[in-house]
Amino acid sequence: MTKNTKWWTIAGIVIVIYSFVPMLWMISLAFKPPSDIVSGEPSFLPSTVTFDNFAQIFSNPLFTRALINSIGIALVATVISVIIAMFAAYAIARLEFPGKKVLLSLALGIAMFPQAALVGPLFDMWRGLGIYDTWLGLIIPYLTFALPLSIWTMSAFFRQIRGRWSMPHRSTAPPSGRRSAR
Repeated sequence: MTKNTKWWTIAGIVIVIYSFVPMLWMISLAFKPPSDIVSGEPSFLPSTVTFDNFAQIFSNPLFTRALINSIGIALVATVISVIIAMFAAYAIARLEFPGKKVLLSLALGIAMFPQAALVGPLFDMWRGLGIYDTWLGLIIPYLTFALPLSIWTMSAFFRQIRGRWSMPHRSTAPPSGRRSAR
């Protein structure tokens, strides 16, 4: 291992640890009793492990409804995004048509657009259309930002597929004049 590689490895390990410590801290808090959380003495490991926090939060109907909404909206948006992106990306990867590079660049540009800049206009528009505070009102913006990145990623994937898997029009029958051995 060269000296340069060694430092990159150490830097990577430090970044991973730095990234995982807050998540580990939240997991630790989930298993602590409330008295340990507000005691004022921070400790990573709980003095007593309790599952009461989970029982309390999952018995709250507001939380379970929000959890079901979040999972449902995420699943619907993901499935729609994957299906549409699969067809679009396959066409972009396999077909030649004018403006293909412009279309991919536009998709990447849309993916880089800050989503927070659209919160105000979307609120006004959704309220006017009557889809504010509905699943559809959340799925549409998620699709708007997920589709370009999905198309970009999947088109790169489809470009990598070579060989007979990418040639569905070829027959699997033996060449004419030959008989299969039976």
